[in-house]
Amino acid sequence: VAYEATPIRLFPEPIADEDLTIDVEASTSLTGEGTLDSDLPRPPDVGFFGRDETLLALDRAFDDHSIVLLHGYAGCGKTTTAAEFARWYSITGGVEGPVLFTSFEHYRPLAQVLSEIERVFGPVLKQAGVQWLTLDDDGRRAVALDVLGQVPVLWIWDNIEPIAGFPEGTESAWSPDEQAELLDFLRDARGTRAKFLLTSRRDERGWLGDLPCRVTMPP
Repeated sequence: VAYEATPIRLFPEPIADEDLTIDVEASTSLTGEGTLDSDLPRPPDVGFFGRDETLLALDRAFDDHSIVLLHGYAGCGKTTTAAEFARWYSITGGVEGPVLFTSFEHYRPLAQVLSEIERVFGPVLKQAGVQWLTLDDDGRRAVALDVLGQVPVLWIWDNIEPIAGFPEGTESAWSPDEQAELLDFLRDARGTRAKFLLTSRRDERGWLGDLPCRVTMPP
């Protein structure tokens, strides 16, 4: 809780009409707006309180890492905290581009995951002459990495534990090749301007290895 004697602004007010530009395949320069994904969970009706230590830990983790995993027990508020962090991060200029939200509660291979890029940047890609629906999976992957290389986005991958099978030993709906595709995409996306916030009930070391920076959610 902070008390102020007089009003004070800690962060510069964002300029609403200052759009980002992306240049797909170096052909046409276009604009892309920074927005919050409509699928992002809404704030609690009573407002969001607490988890200051987790929000600060996520902020510090993204200073040096582009992929961060927030993990903790079921029901401790990982998804709500990730959504709150995304709102705060966007408002304070931590990310200039859009916030994307993808849930892995149900089966979604990489091809379906990348449809988020078309959903958010579809009009921009179309103006650049990129016809998303005519591209094969490799082409869409390349375009997605191209866009992420130019537009700084925060992409939340929520509930990723089913990808490698949860609970431990449960057969996954994702084949080993599909798990590898998702992992390889994250590896390649490390070299872009995107930041990924993953949430899971476990540390996912068996699947992700040492790729992400890990933040533990307290009970």
